Amino acid sequence: MRTHTPGPWVVGQIDPPKSDWDQGGVRIDAPGFEQLCYVWNETHRFGMDGKADPSKPFGSGNAEADGRLIAASPSMLALLQEADRLYSTYALTATGGLEVGAWINNVRAAIAAATGDK
Repeated sequence: MRTHTPGPWVVGQIDPPKSDWDQGGVRIDAPGFEQLCYVWNETHRFGMDGKADPSKPFGSGNAEADGRLIAASPSMLALLQEADRLYSTYALTATGGLEVGAWINNVRAAIAAATGDK
């Protein structure tokens, strides 16, 4: 299993637009790591002529929300791993028509996607 930078990850700074080409974004920090990653606000790529090319979008119109989701991912992974452990330990069953088999398979697929396991 691959490991990730330990959490908690936090939205460290929200940068406002600075120029036509730098629309700012959201910095994600972790203990001991400034700018673990950065989510850019939406803009367009600029050509060598200095003009924006609207056919080549760059960044995200949802940078702040995306940044919060990224920052929360270590906690969400830990919760999914705990749900899998509890399911496996106690052979949990559910009532109310919940498809537990499909649910735990989805939990395990999400864990595998996050950890790089197959």
